[in-house]
Amino acid sequence: MKTVIINAIVVTMNKNMDVYQNGYVMMEGTKIIETGPMEELEASHAAEASHAAEASRAAEASQPTPAPRVT
Repeated sequence: MKTVIINAIVVTMNKNMDVYQNGYVMMEGTKIIETGPMEELEASHAAEASHAAEASRAAEASQPTPAPRVT
């Protein structure tokens, strides 16, 4: 399961000790798999985000409409 922390101040421990004032951390389980500035996340994962939003809308559309409540 992937977890993404967004809009965070990220202080890396890489050789450059990069700091992202508006960054993200992507994890899979307990392992950090990616970090960077939010612009990179938005650019590199735009297709994934679009697909996830589309799947969510499709799931909502497939839900049955509840019958009207009679009072």
